[in-house]
Amino acid sequence: MIILDNALKLILGTRALGFGPPDPVELARYFKEIKKALTVLDKTLGTREYMAGPRYSLVDIYYAPWMKALFNDAGHKELLVEFPNVGDWWGKMCDRPQVQKVFELMGSGTIV
Repeated sequence: MIILDNALKLILGTRALGFGPPDPVELARYFKEIKKALTVLDKTLGTREYMAGPRYSLVDIYYAPWMKALFNDAGHKELLVEFPNVGDWWGKMCDRPQVQKVFELMGSGTIV
């Protein structure tokens, strides 16, 4: 998950911090790393409901905004089809009122 974390921050964070788009070569390299990490996560989510086990936890809460940025904001919803267990997890996350509230606050600029 550290690889996923670092890759998401590089690809999505540079734009959010106003540094402009990342280098295309770096973008391709890190996107490949994201897909590797999603392969592992998809396999893991095939055996449990949430990232850390059978219950919603801080791990899920931590990754929800980053995944929103990847799937929704950066337009990579195709990954939800390519990794169906991740897609199922994402659907459960998006159905949670608490997660919806965080996304609403993110969209309003109240939190970033």
